Amino acid sequence: MSDERTSTTSGRRRPRGRGAVLFAALVLSAVAASAAASAALSQEAPDPLEQQMEAEIEAMVDAGIPPDHPKVEMLEEELAELEEAGDAGAPAEPGVDVEAMIEEAEEAEAREEAGVAPAEPAWDSGEVLCEVVPGILGPDEIAGARCASVPQPDGTTRYVAVAPDGTVRTVAFGHDGDVRRLADVAVDAAVGPDTALAATPEGHLAVAPPGQAPATVDLP
Repeated sequence: MSDERTSTTSGRRRPRGRGAVLFAALVLSAVAASAAASAALSQEAPDPLEQQMEAEIEAMVDAGIPPDHPKVEMLEEELAELEEAGDAGAPAEPGVDVEAMIEEAEEAEAREEAGVAPAEPAWDSGEVLCEVVPGILGPDEIAGARCASVPQPDGTTRYVAVAPDGTVRTVAFGHDGDVRRLADVAVDAAVGPDTALAATPEGHLAVAPPGQAPATVDLP
């Protein structure tokens, strides 16, 4: 992995160091859970279009149309293409070495258990680049939002997305891969692109519009 642990987009940072690895591993766990759930649903509920095409083919054959009729063969070819597309699955994300990230997370955990202090905080603190948490925080919820990583006193973290209307959406990254959505709260003002976000020592979010004193938003 690169030593450049921080990327900047309009002053926003990605979680870095061990925090970035743990953050990525937890997001990957959420991706895997979401994919497993999607696979289960697809097995329980066959594709309606495929069912419709199968029914059309059966109805044509039952009506006396030969199986080698061009219309029947065309529908069968289209059905086969749909089934192949459904079995192909999503391609792996380019440039992401999942095994390396998991290994680094395991090494960091082993160092912690051995009493070796990390070289930097376990979680990044303050404003970060907004990212989707699959199955928990969707792209429509981070559109136009400002995001921050807020470490908690117990060693976990809160990942928050603050929408322009002041809605604060919170995802808790807990111990042992526990990732869950918490109740939404609100900032008592609109949040513009120049609003500063920062974590407080108590694990809450400080929101400071330009030229104003920061207001603390108590996170759930």
